[in-house]
Amino acid sequence: MRLYLLRHGAAEDKLGKPDAARALTKEGREEVAAIAVAVAPLVKRPFRVLSSPYLRAEQTAEVFREAARAEEKLLLTDALLPEGSWAALKGELEKLAAEGVEAVVAIGHNPSISEMCGTIVGGSPEVRVQMKKGAIACFEVDDLDGRPAGELQWLLTPRTVRSTAR
Repeated sequence: MRLYLLRHGAAEDKLGKPDAARALTKEGREEVAAIAVAVAPLVKRPFRVLSSPYLRAEQTAEVFREAARAEEKLLLTDALLPEGSWAALKGELEKLAAEGVEAVVAIGHNPSISEMCGTIVGGSPEVRVQMKKGAIACFEVDDLDGRPAGELQWLLTPRTVRSTAR
């Protein structure tokens, strides 16, 4: 399975709001749109989109879907919450694989997104992979039960996209 892990874009400060209600900033939307346009030709099609139910992650998913012209509906899962885990996401991926899905874009938060990256390639959440806001990583996951489960194909940050656009 081809798995793309995307960390949500820059979001509003908490300012008394519940964490789940924080929205993307204008800059966050622009960064996610730029990432989506840059990687859309690289994303294996068709693909499913999974997201944390937090507002900023859902908004990131919608911006990505629109820029990448994805037609599938958005699927929400607690596996991608900040406290989510590879084990929880793996359960979601197993269900999708059983349906014949071969590519998934999953949008979540730190620390879980960075820990999932480390677990996929190194077999442990302690393996250090830092996913910046708006960054996307592509993995070829060939053994959902393996330690490691797959191999990193590429990782792209908003900063890289900005610097190559100049």
